[in-house]
Amino acid sequence: MDAGMLVSPTMLAIWNVIKANQLLLIVIFVVFLVAAKKLFNILMSSITIAIISALFPFFLNKIGFSMPTDFNTILYFMILGVALYIIYHIIRGIFKIGKLFK
Repeated sequence: MDAGMLVSPTMLAIWNVIKANQLLLIVIFVVFLVAAKKLFNILMSSITIAIISALFPFFLNKIGFSMPTDFNTILYFMILGVALYIIYHIIRGIFKIGKLFK
């Protein structure tokens, strides 16, 4: 564009809308990346919790308790461990939101 050429107000308004949309898309993309990273971390932690929970019946047997180590028992403790971990994250999130409004 030549420096002496004037830009119409309509073209300037369209250009400003395009820039605003690009900025909004960049902000949404950054929020998406942060949320995806947080979700990935929670997923990896949940897998770790599930593995540790699956080992719990074997630990109980090792210290003298009589606990079956069949598939159902292991699955039960895995689900229980992940469920408690998710409940913990929900409660922790509620407390964090509550602190924001104090």
